[in-house]
Amino acid sequence: MFNWIYRFWAWLAGVNADSTPVALIAEQLNEPRPLPIGRYQFDEWSGRIMSGVALQVANLDTQDTAEQLQNGQKFALCSMLMHLGPTESHKPDAYFIHQLRKSMVNQTAHQIATEIKEADKAFRKSASTETSTEGTNTASARPSLVKSESDR
Repeated sequence: MFNWIYRFWAWLAGVNADSTPVALIAEQLNEPRPLPIGRYQFDEWSGRIMSGVALQVANLDTQDTAEQLQNGQKFALCSMLMHLGPTESHKPDAYFIHQLRKSMVNQTAHQIATEIKEADKAFRKSASTETSTEGTNTASARPSLVKSESDR
């Protein structure tokens, strides 16, 4: 009912009021907006996108500082902009928010997969050194894939 007041305030002030309904903000995120041209517009646009991602640096288990994290996100946003088609001049903020979250999910999954792979590699290496120090032949400890004459 009072959405027009919140819309007018957002248009006038350039930002939403703290009491703006969530449904109105979600609607605004899906409206196509012009892509940034120039440093000032990029900084304003990227700040809006990153606040939409709603990351809390304190909750991240990373050694990166807030500035390093922000620079990494800006780099990802630059890459997303450069990969848009030549006729793309307007995109909804929600598009970039979802892409940025997905790239962060991919980065987390890759990091965890790499840690698991390295732990498995270290385990296999330690297991092979244990068997070689015991003096057993590792080739004879493995089951044979070739059937012998008696098995046929």
